[in-house]
Amino acid sequence: MPELADQNSPSHELVLAPGDKAPPLRLSIGFDGHTIGDIQDVRNCVILLWNAGCASCLPTAEEIAQAAETSGFQSINVAVMVRDFRTTATAAYSSSAKSLFGLEGRDVSDPSSYRGSVTRNWLEASGQTMIPAAFVVDRNGIVVWMGLAEAALVENVLIGISDDTWNVHSFRKEWLSHTNRDDVLQNRTNKNLTEFIFAGDTTSAIKLINRSEMLDPIMTSNKEFNFLKLVALASHSESHDAAFEHYRQCSQRFPNDVDLKVRLGRWILAKVPDQDVYEAVSATLMAVIRDRGEASEPLDVWLDFQMRLVITEALFLSGETIEAHKWLQKIASAVRAESHPEDVRVFVNGELDRLSALAGSDKNLRPD
Repeated sequence: MPELADQNSPSHELVLAPGDKAPPLRLSIGFDGHTIGDIQDVRNCVILLWNAGCASCLPTAEEIAQAAETSGFQSINVAVMVRDFRTTATAAYSSSAKSLFGLEGRDVSDPSSYRGSVTRNWLEASGQTMIPAAFVVDRNGIVVWMGLAEAALVENVLIGISDDTWNVHSFRKEWLSHTNRDDVLQNRTNKNLTEFIFAGDTTSAIKLINRSEMLDPIMTSNKEFNFLKLVALASHSESHDAAFEHYRQCSQRFPNDVDLKVRLGRWILAKVPDQDVYEAVSATLMAVIRDRGEASEPLDVWLDFQMRLVITEALFLSGETIEAHKWLQKIASAVRAESHPEDVRVFVNGELDRLSALAGSDKNLRPD
């Protein structure tokens, strides 16, 4: 997991853009079993970030490796965000790419963290969120291109470098026009928060939240940050009052974000047993339905069912049994009435069973 001391220090706010010096490439081992270690001085190479869960990664790696070899560049393929080493190693062995295949280095004191140094300092720092992602580093150690890995794009860049026509300054300007520094840093904070929460370290998560809000007030407008804050507070037994207050603030701060309201409501119902919470959740989501009215564009079917199920659960928990049964019957009728996708039907049927059990009902609400 991330160290708290590192998260909001200005000196650690690494954002990587075209034209910047390439950061060190911290690797642990090669998939041939040999230790690689850190590459401090990264030069004259094409770096591809991949994962075994990405079907297109290895075919792309083979194409890029061939283009790199033709242009006199080294090809380095780094497996990032790896959860299953054996599957990743098997995939690497199956590749015919003439490249160095390595696993990104991680904090050995925290084997639970799947975001290693390359994920943080290359992928996330550049504002990229998808793999395969690629970086081209010239002979001076400057990152001259980055983006979603496509062999044709990389080959064109390599040709441009060889004939001295590639304009890194122009590409940097273009990149920064659609990559916001604040978004990069906020995404990093959210990733770090997620790791703390999944590790069950809500104390560190709350400390990071407080520090982030103090040093970067714009975080309060970041929807994912607000959701993660609710999760951390609601999961911390001594912060339930703060969780409820945050829930109410979010309902006002994001009045038109139905998806966020449903996610917040579902989570706080599960974690904070309180009558005021139950009533607030049902009232907030009923107001969404009332305010949207019949003239509004229909909600996504997934979101609509989830919202109505959360309302029903809140009503049962608050003791409004008769009203809750009405909602439950309406949901059951709705899922019977139309030909919904199978995954929607399975989800709703499972929730109908769960809520029926919560209500102590012996009625079969599932569709025939």
